[in-house]
This record gives sequence, structure tokens and C-alpha cells, in this order.
Amino acid sequence: MSRLLQRTAHRGADPGETGSPEAGTSESMPEEPRVRRRGQRGRARRRLAYLRRVRELQLRDVGGFVFDLYRFGERRDHLVREKLDALISTDKEVHTLEGLLDGPAGERVHEVRMPGVGGACPDCGDLHATDARFCARCGRELKATTPPPVPLRRVEDAEPLPLAAADGR
Repeated sequence: MSRLLQRTAHRGADPGETGSPEAGTSESMPEEPRVRRRGQRGRARRRLAYLRRVRELQLRDVGGFVFDLYRFGERRDHLVREKLDALISTDKEVHTLEGLLDGPAGERVHEVRMPGVGGACPDCGDLHATDARFCARCGRELKATTPPPVPLRRVEDAEPLPLAAADGR
């Protein structure tokens, strides 16, 4: 665990607290540590953003490394395991910080947005640029055509509203 996490977890604890709830209290589970002060929250958010970027780079590194090993027909299980251990450590720290910052589980970032990458084709899954109108692999139209304009009517030609006619105003 990083030193920042250790400091924030220990600062929230009361020095005189024994760690076990008293027999007469209704709480049976100790409160999990939270980042409470503004300065701590800011540091934790910056650390979380940094770790998310590091995790993304580590994922790319492991993926490219495994691909190259496959392409050249080599096996380096020990090195792959070291890279995966570093990735797992980073991922655990990300999860811990997300818990400390009271982020709900559904709020976790699953997509990485990159400038110039518009997304994946729904048919073939190939990546396309943000300004692409058709998929380069399968030819599917990526942007829906704009609907035809709705014909406008003049106000005098419009029918009266049912409520206005019922009121007699």
C-alpha cells in the first residue's frame, strides 16, 4: 500500500480507540476509513487520476509484450508474471482509493477516451476515427443520417388547442 493510503487511513482513526466496539454499542462493524479533509481528498484524487493513467500504460505494456512474445514464439513467464504483479498492485491501490473517496462501484471508469478515436464499430468491433462516417473494415455507416426537417405550419393555420377551445377564452 502506498504511503499516502497508509497516512489517510491512520489519520482518520482516533488515537484512544482500541479498535474493537464496546459491548453496549449497537455497531458491530468498525467504520471503514474515509478521506475527510479537503487537502487529503485533493491529494487522493490526484493520486487516483495518476494511478489510472499508470494502470492504462501497464495494460498496454503487458498486452504488447505478450503479443511480441507470441509473435516471436518465445516464452518468458517470469517476466510476464512480474509485469502482471505490478499491474495487480496498481489496480488494488486504485480500488482502495476509490473506496476511500466514497465513489460508488458503478462510477468506476471502464472506458478510456482518447482524442481522435471515435469508438468501435457495432458490427465488426474495429476502431474508427471521430470524423469517420463509415467503418473502414466492414463499410457500415457509423453516423445516422439526419432526419428530414419537420414541415412548419403557420400559427393562423394551426388548429386550436383542446384546452383553449374548452375554456372558451
